[in-house]
Amino acid sequence: MIFEIEDKLVTSEIFENNFVCDLSACKGECCVAGDAGAPLEKEEILEIENILPIVKKYMMKKGIAQVEKDGVSVIDFDLEYVTPLIDNTGACAFVYFDKDDIAKCAIEAA
Repeated sequence: MIFEIEDKLVTSEIFENNFVCDLSACKGECCVAGDAGAPLEKEEILEIENILPIVKKYMMKKGIAQVEKDGVSVIDFDLEYVTPLIDNTGACAFVYFDKDDIAKCAIEAA
């Protein structure tokens, strides 16, 4: 069955299947490649600010420096709140790499 959501057509399978990343295949590419950070709701910004001391324990030094410079959120080209990128490289300020060199989220880890 096909549904229309706003101007998009989607199959009913979207309601039946869960999305799961295969981190062993992609190595967390979405955390290190992009033209904007991860989208944030206004409520999430305050939550991240409140837990930042815990989150910093998982962050890379460059990410901490970026957050100290820009804050936990910036406004992207679509005028939406997103996480900052490290030196505009495409890497999220909250990224860290595990022992298998897979990019992961310091916020989730905290």
